[in-house]
Amino acid sequence: MEPKNTHFYYSFLNAEEKKLFNSVCLQLCRKQPEIRIPAALPSTKKIILSVLKDCPEFYYVDNTRIQFVSGTGGTEIRMRYTKNLEEIRMIDQRLEQISSRFLSEIYRRRLNCRETVRYVHDFILRNTEYDYESAEKEELSGDVSNICGVFCNQRAVCKGISLAAKWLLDRVEIPSGLMEGRVPEEKYHTASEPPDRQNNHAWNIVKINHCWSYMDVTMDMGAGQKDSTCISYDYFLRSEANMSKYLQFDSPGVFCDREMYSYFVQNKVIFAREEVLLKFIHYCKQKRIRRLYFQVEGGLAMRPPDEIRRMISRCIFSGYQWRYNPHLKIYDFELL
Repeated sequence: MEPKNTHFYYSFLNAEEKKLFNSVCLQLCRKQPEIRIPAALPSTKKIILSVLKDCPEFYYVDNTRIQFVSGTGGTEIRMRYTKNLEEIRMIDQRLEQISSRFLSEIYRRRLNCRETVRYVHDFILRNTEYDYESAEKEELSGDVSNICGVFCNQRAVCKGISLAAKWLLDRVEIPSGLMEGRVPEEKYHTASEPPDRQNNHAWNIVKINHCWSYMDVTMDMGAGQKDSTCISYDYFLRSEANMSKYLQFDSPGVFCDREMYSYFVQNKVIFAREEVLLKFIHYCKQKRIRRLYFQVEGGLAMRPPDEIRRMISRCIFSGYQWRYNPHLKIYDFELL
């Protein structure tokens, strides 16, 4: 099995580990119940973790029940599979249909790299519900944490959502990876979407034109307002500095210090001065734009949210619903 250039964790392995990575992938494709590799236990676990993060197509692997047995000359991996061969065949057919429709739409619209990533983000948001019931359980079960949760059941938790995003990005060879970390206790109650009972969370790292950024589809799923048809981009292609405001995680080994592709940079809706924000509000009013969606920094970021809300109220003279993201200083006003 040839490695894809979209394999993120594969790129950090040494030459011997890469050979073993490819061997494991080949045997998982064949649904082998036992896999023997000539490596010590720590290296074996590292390789298996890299495979399962880099290859969402192995949705049928039960990664909670993998057993490792050390022996002379290497390690034996005892796999558990959650699907039988007929189920895998049927799911693979469905995934092939989804892939074909996805690629046709990308090419029909002639989307560039950033637009494609946004299309993936929006596709999952529009077609998936966060599975709160499963997230509250002590142990996740079923397909909520793999790509079948999104593509077959339309219900998933953060890991399944992030793996589905990676699977779609793999179809168009946009490099990406699955990131995992935690939401600290002191920020858990203000997070847009509770990741799961232990505060564990998963999201994506994505490369566009040599620039790495983070994309958290799950948090954007929870950021939107009730009964709203608008999509949120609070956590779309953000820097490590901004993601660290609500997450704890290890650095992935690449620089994610730029936000040139974020919604707010691309649309020039980051404001530090009141007069510039007011100019934006009056422009939206004149053009009858029904959504005022922006980020503040500098002096405006120091002001209480209600003060910004009153500033908006004095200008728009109509009913609205609004929300405020305290981590990233984002305001979202939808006119009624």
